[in-house]
Amino acid sequence: MNSSALDGYDEEVSPDIRGELCFSIRSEDDFEENIEEFLGLMPEKVVKKGEQLSLSMVAPKNAWIYQVKFSNYDDFASKSVIFFSQLICRQQEIDCLKIKYDVYIDIFVRCDLGQLGYTFPTEAVKMASQMGLDIEFHILSFGLAE
Repeated sequence: MNSSALDGYDEEVSPDIRGELCFSIRSEDDFEENIEEFLGLMPEKVVKKGEQLSLSMVAPKNAWIYQVKFSNYDDFASKSVIFFSQLICRQQEIDCLKIKYDVYIDIFVRCDLGQLGYTFPTEAVKMASQMGLDIEFHILSFGLAE
């Protein structure tokens, strides 16, 4: 994030964001192939349809989730490029999976402050566009103010 966007922030209070970049594959049915072997990526989480996720939530589908975590503004920028680089080199495999399954990219962002902003690097945007997948942003702001 450029310095002008941070003007007025007290150095003692960090406006940093944190969260995850997620590539997920979902299906009503069991996966036909071993996704880890097929993509050469280890998932952060694998969820089975009907699995209890919380007291009031049950998984509606099977899910395979690859995730890259970030912990601040600069980390988001660098990790988003790494995340999409890891996916774009597997484009052919991902295209095969898109035919059989629901394939998603989700970006989860959390920030303590009420106002937040971040830069999505051009390089990551280009790779994301080449993949032909929509990106869903999930933003949770805890609404604190200075």
